[in-house]
Amino acid sequence: MGATRRNFAKDFKLAAVQRVTDRGEPRHEVALELGIRPDQLLQWVTSSTRAGRVTAPAPGGPDPELTRLSLENQVLRAECDRLQKALKFLVVNGKS
Repeated sequence: MGATRRNFAKDFKLAAVQRVTDRGEPRHEVALELGIRPDQLLQWVTSSTRAGRVTAPAPGGPDPELTRLSLENQVLRAECDRLQKALKFLVVNGKS
């Protein structure tokens, strides 16, 4: 049988996203502390950013534009990694 899918409360997700976006904590560290996968946290951050639900950082915190660009960079890097893996798979399996 397959693994049981875990469901997280909206408050839990929002708190995790805010730790990354507002406080500037590294995504991998936050995910490790909370017991979730880093790619899952990235997905939450991406959806919150696109939906405009991420709150503005406190004064003296990270620049909102820099935070947005950093998140966009993470998303683009993840997409690039997936494409590179797909390309390697096609090259290896297409040679037979």
